[in-house]
Order: sequence, then structure tokens, then C-alpha cells
Amino acid sequence: MGSQEVAFFSREDTAMDGSSILLPIDGSIESLWAANFAWRLAKRTDSSVTAQHVIDTDAVWQMLAYDQPGLIGSGIYLEAREKILEALRCAGEALMVSYQARAGALDIESRFFLDEGSPLFEIADRASNHDLIVMGFNNATKRKGRRRFFELLAAVAPVPVMVLRDIAEDWTCLRILVTNSRFTAADMDGIYGLSSKLGLSVEIVVNSGVVSIDNECLNLDGWSKSTGVTKIREANISETLLHANESEIVVLDADMVRENCSLSSPIEDYMNSSSKHAVILWQHSSLVTDRCRKQNCGEDGKNGCRFPHLSKAI
Repeated sequence: MGSQEVAFFSREDTAMDGSSILLPIDGSIESLWAANFAWRLAKRTDSSVTAQHVIDTDAVWQMLAYDQPGLIGSGIYLEAREKILEALRCAGEALMVSYQARAGALDIESRFFLDEGSPLFEIADRASNHDLIVMGFNNATKRKGRRRFFELLAAVAPVPVMVLRDIAEDWTCLRILVTNSRFTAADMDGIYGLSSKLGLSVEIVVNSGVVSIDNECLNLDGWSKSTGVTKIREANISETLLHANESEIVVLDADMVRENCSLSSPIEDYMNSSSKHAVILWQHSSLVTDRCRKQNCGEDGKNGCRFPHLSKAI
């Protein structure tokens, strides 16, 4: 089975500006937080929302990957796999009905996709038709050495990934933590466009000792006129995360988070420290290149991933 789609509400003569939010969900409370925020944002900006639930067939297969007879034949495992997948499909359909009931009552243009495969790549592939991914943060303790799912997703998704907790939209500022010189004018335009939709001011913090604050890309005159930057200052990124204000959303370079494992723990500590915190991992390119996917996940883009298998906890 590939994917199922349900388009359950479509306004006539809608004045959509083309913005679209991808909402990967499961049955968790964290997904409900993300959905509530995505619906409010869609209402305010006249955007559409696409919900997606992925049945992790890869994980099921790995759990029951006995393709050669041993003490018993492999047939019993194949039968068990099909029963598990059928149960997961039923759960996905129940999730679809619940989502439809909630979102359909809000007068929002929305669709629901039920996909099967690797959650990482199914979400990344579907994200190519959207402007932003919104996810809920699960504060369950992760295993040592494992990255969070949203970090892995941001490395391969073609659009920014926003992760939030249960108290959303109490923010006043979008704070960009620049850890290298790869942020371009085009990135800033995109970030400012998002900040405008969120109704937030933009501030920039440049990692001290890593990027010069007078770098041509980080020139206040160049950014402030076209992108609404209100402040640029120099500080240590980890310290900034540690002492972040609850009224700000932190924006980080997705590639730098992927390349720099030392940022993973400060990000997790930041998200765990307050239910009001949110982070956006910003992807520079409009599309994830084959080079990027090969670098992270093997030649075919889906196999040989150097990251450990995805945890169910976001």
C-alpha cells in the first residue's frame, strides 16, 4: 500500500496566498500541540494545512526481518508483519477521522495523507510542495548518541522545520543564531517573510569567535533595510540558547546542526527548559540536492544512513 489522501474541506473562491503547512502527526499530545498551532497560523495567514501520518514499515520489517528459516520457518514472521501493518493502518485511519473532525470544524483548507515507508523520507518528499513543516516536541529523554527526529528531518527536508511545545504564539521575536557565514540575503528574505506571518520582529545573534560580525553577509545596513532586522549582536550560541527568553523563537542553520553534534544537547536543553520555547531549523536551499542526501544517507538517498534508526520520540 502506498498512500491515501483525504481532502475534507475546501473553501470556494479562497484567497490563498500560496502558503502551505505540512503537519506530520501521530496520536500523541505533541502532535495535537503542533496541529493547534498550524491551524491558528493557517487561519491568520489564509494558508492551507496538509496533515501526514507515516506508517513506519521499515521499523516493522527490521523488527521481524527473519527471511531465512532458522529454528522455525520465516513464514510466521511474515504473517506477523502483515498483522502489525494492518493494525497500524487501522490506527492511521482512526487518526485521520479524528483530525478530520477537528480541522474540518475550523473553516481551514486541509488535506490528510496516510503514507507508508520511512517517516524521514516520506515527510521530506512530501515537504517539497509546502513552505513549512510544523512538529510537536516530545521531551522524553533520548538515548545517548541519537539525534532527535526533527534534526534528522531538517537535514534532508527542502523547507524549514519548526518544532514547538504546548504553549505557542506567546512570542515577540524571531532570533536567528548565526553559527557560520552561510546565511544569505535570500535566506534572510525567507526568514523575514516567515516572521511577518508570525507577527514577530527579527534579531540576529552571531556566534562569537566563529563568524565576524562585520562580515559582508551580516552587515546591518544590508539586512535591516530589506529584511526588517532590529538588532545584531555577538554572543556564544550555546550560552544564548541556555539563557533564551521565553518570548522568542530561535532559528538555527539546519546544515550546521547536522554537522555539529555539539549543538544537539543545547537545543534539547533549550526545548526542555520551557513549554513556551520553539525552534526553527532553517534549510538554505529551495531543494535538497542529491549531494546532500548522498552525504547523509548513502548513494541512493535512503539506505546506509549514518544516523541511528529513528526514535519514535520527536
